[in-house]
Amino acid sequence: MGTERMNEKTSAQLVDDLIRLDRLRLQTMRSIGVIQAELQGRGLSIMEDKSRQFCRFYGSEGTAAVTDRRSLDILNPDRLKLCVSEGVYRKNVTETTETKYKLTPAFETMLKALFAGDYTFEYELDEFVEEHMHLLPDAKQAKALLKKLKGDYEKDRKTLNAAFAVDEDWDAELLYIHQIINGKLIRMFLPDDMLDASMAELKKCVIVESKTAISLDYKEEKDAGV
Repeated sequence: MGTERMNEKTSAQLVDDLIRLDRLRLQTMRSIGVIQAELQGRGLSIMEDKSRQFCRFYGSEGTAAVTDRRSLDILNPDRLKLCVSEGVYRKNVTETTETKYKLTPAFETMLKALFAGDYTFEYELDEFVEEHMHLLPDAKQAKALLKKLKGDYEKDRKTLNAAFAVDEDWDAELLYIHQIINGKLIRMFLPDDMLDASMAELKKCVIVESKTAISLDYKEEKDAGV
């Protein structure tokens, strides 16, 4: 609806147009909610079956990604302090004036992974990338991948596809990469000589809740007017 056309309309006509569009908005929001709920349900089923936090559905117009996002709350900050060194705690946890606790992204990721069992010590990242993927990189590709892989499903999928000039899901590889990097974080923050005991104690200090989110990826059409 162009400005010049609106100037030609009466106030009553503009009110009618606004009401019609708002009704369309509400109807569209309800329809979006129903579709999102169905996709989220299917996504959760797939993610639980494959023990992962991300899946993608493909349509002719674009894609929809379902993500299981985790939020963390510290139940026992005093116990948390005892589980890690004083230096690690002071560097990665900020006690705010509201007695809330602000964690560094890496430390929060580590705690979420530990609580959910979302990690592995089976491989080092370089060993997995160079020896255990269904497509194996050459030395140059491996070096680049080890710098770029971060444990984020979607970003890592794009990184792998770009490195090998393919368009694949990489489901098994992405799960391992995600969990290997989480395992590396756990080892980075916790003492090696008391790793199992520290992990067991840390699980008692926090609680992690999951919230499913859905995101779309598609090309926007040019505005065709109302």
